[in-house]
Amino acid sequence: MNELMGYIEMFWPFLVLVAVFYFFMYRPQKKQEQERNAFLGSLKKGDHVVTAGGIYGIIRSIHGDTATLEIAPKVVIKIDKASVMKGTAKTTEEKPEEKAEKPAEPEDDAASGEDKA
Repeated sequence: MNELMGYIEMFWPFLVLVAVFYFFMYRPQKKQEQERNAFLGSLKKGDHVVTAGGIYGIIRSIHGDTATLEIAPKVVIKIDKASVMKGTAKTTEEKPEEKAEKPAEPEDDAASGEDKA
């Protein structure tokens, strides 16, 4: 019995260290991996994303582990789905509208307090 207590006293710091590694490293990493897999599984056509290389684009199609990404009008690239790092907010693409320019408003000299001489 005394010999068993000696082994426990010798190995308890190692057991505590293993428990600390489990709770502070392994569990959070597994949770992050599950969240990433859920994100990659939820990707669909029309999502705005950023790749690992920093390329912003819109997903046009997904086939298995690859995705087709439109990075500019009529510029489409094929990427590995795992290289998608995050989604971005879906912004509405602003189209330049032709607006009639407003005529310049005349300045009111009386309001500015200056007299023309």
